[in-house]
Amino acid sequence: MANLLMHLYIGQEYYKKHESEENLDEIVKGSLAPDLAKEKQKAHYGPITAKPNLKEYLNENDITDSYQRAYFLHLITDALFYNYLIDIDKIVEEIGLEEWHKKYYKDYDSITASILKKISIEIPEPVKKFLDVPEGRTELFKEEDFFNLAEKLASLDLKKLEANIRNANKCELINLINSIENRDFNAKQEIIKIDEKESFFKNLINKVKKILKK
Repeated sequence: MANLLMHLYIGQEYYKKHESEENLDEIVKGSLAPDLAKEKQKAHYGPITAKPNLKEYLNENDITDSYQRAYFLHLITDALFYNYLIDIDKIVEEIGLEEWHKKYYKDYDSITASILKKISIEIPEPVKKFLDVPEGRTELFKEEDFFNLAEKLASLDLKKLEANIRNANKCELINLINSIENRDFNAKQEIIKIDEKESFFKNLINKVKKILKK
């Protein structure tokens, strides 16, 4: 999933496009809240933080203020990180889980260094401890792809997306991709892909746990 500075940057870009309607301090708080919570999994409304259940979040919350809209945007970003920016199943199949794990954290450092050149809002204390990183090049995704995704996320009509997710019968990920790309998707084909990812993620969680125990 995206790291704290990525979420902060996306929150900044969203605020720039909706400045007349939003409160910057609340956007910052909401952008970081799910990852700063003591129970991160619960705060992401899903089985793991990288797979938030947006409909469950909306069932319990109304996105009627800046904080909740930024919180919602955080969950959207995490939902798209492994399903849009990074094709995790393909990468793990090609390079193996341990190598992916190494590249994943190296990419965190690289994208952090790049975002620091672009971010203009004050960085909160909880984020500052992650900022002393070397510059480098990302390997699992292209930097320009992240910044393009950030631009699309910042341009989202969150109220419209909220209505789509609340009323949809098909997979909410399709609604996300459809929203940021502004085009129609073959629902049946996409649902098949999501079903495949579901079983993949279950296996991935178990493998990651084994690595972290080493």
